Amino acid sequence: MKEPYFEKIASECSLRPVQVKAVSDLLEDGATIPFIARYRKEATGSLDEVMVTTIRDRLSRLRELDERRMAILTSLEEQNVLSDELRTRVEAGVCGGNTATKDQRSQVCTNWTNYDG
Repeated sequence: MKEPYFEKIASECSLRPVQVKAVSDLLEDGATIPFIARYRKEATGSLDEVMVTTIRDRLSRLRELDERRMAILTSLEEQNVLSDELRTRVEAGVCGGNTATKDQRSQVCTNWTNYDG
């Protein structure tokens, strides 16, 4: 399965897309995070539990955002208030012209890898 998220997460976390895809596939097959980190190093390129968890959480968050985006578009369409400009902004994830910078997005992985709790 090819998802646009693989490249995005790989870029944010300084990984290869194939590593993100491997983690995604293993999680979809029911593998646990400790199992992936300990016994599937050859598939993931030796990712540790923290990075596997980061990938899982980021995939989940991006999928949830896409689902929410679709629900918003459907609702706006049903209300007949969806203009082309609004559709473009919702699809781009832009709210009030504010978007995260590349540095802010890269903090997603940096914050997880520095997490002690």
